[in-house]
Amino acid sequence: PTFDPDGGADGASRLSLAGGATNLDQDFGYRGTAGVGDLLWLDVDADGTQTGNEPGLAGVVVTVRSSGADGIQGTPDDIVVVTTTDSSGRYRALGLPAGDVVVSYDPTTLPAGYVPASDLDGGSASSAVATLSSGGTRLDVDFVVVGNAALNGVVFDDVNGNGVRDPGDRGISGARVVVIWNGPVGPVTIIVTTDATGAWSKSTLPPGTYTATIDLASVPQGYRPSTGTTSTVNLPAGGVRSFVQGLTTLSLALTGLATVGVLYLAGSLLAAGLLVIAGVYVRRRRGVVVQR
Repeated sequence: PTFDPDGGADGASRLSLAGGATNLDQDFGYRGTAGVGDLLWLDVDADGTQTGNEPGLAGVVVTVRSSGADGIQGTPDDIVVVTTTDSSGRYRALGLPAGDVVVSYDPTTLPAGYVPASDLDGGSASSAVATLSSGGTRLDVDFVVVGNAALNGVVFDDVNGNGVRDPGDRGISGARVVVIWNGPVGPVTIIVTTDATGAWSKSTLPPGTYTATIDLASVPQGYRPSTGTTSTVNLPAGGVRSFVQGLTTLSLALTGLATVGVLYLAGSLLAAGLLVIAGVYVRRRRGVVVQR
């Protein structure tokens, strides 16, 4: 009991009636002893398990509907509780009667670039039916959300080490690429592996900043990056971005600014009068180049 007319909340009311009088204020309030709740969260790597820094989603409106006295969902006597997920993505609705409830949320209240993925009963990804028992709170009614953006990439054998995929540069298969999403509660790591053509792809990603780093332990010995160790992209909601990453077996990958830097260094050494070319010691003395 939660209410009775004389304020005792004990399921009883005492009153005095005068002859011929009518009292229609003898209302009694009750609440159920069952509850439901849990978590609405972002499955960044789409593996169905919340791990690491995969965040809960705050501020999402959740509706819990229990059938009323007629036992039929969707009629005017339904008991409806509306709540909102907290800062960690959790929600809870208490004081419900035992029996079936429908728990749902409005997908339009999700952040941009996020879409429903799955729920408890495997039906509509944003609505689930759960059975509640008296005296207990069911805390397994989760909702999983994923992103609607995608990344792809290629790891290639940069034969001449120029940092550009030229015609004939083949893909490197079996290379592991460590992709990291810079999430709101910390980085989330996703591991992808290149196929026979050196390509990889990952869909259902949330928008945000991503870095991709080749795991050099996964490629044949002697390879080193020719396009930089790590690449970064900003992925918009619903968008697609690509990583093109090269590896070379050359002792020195002369790419872009690096080439200019090497030529500048060689010129400086020659001007200073000291340079070794192909094992020959070269010294400049009073305008004359002397080899030893």
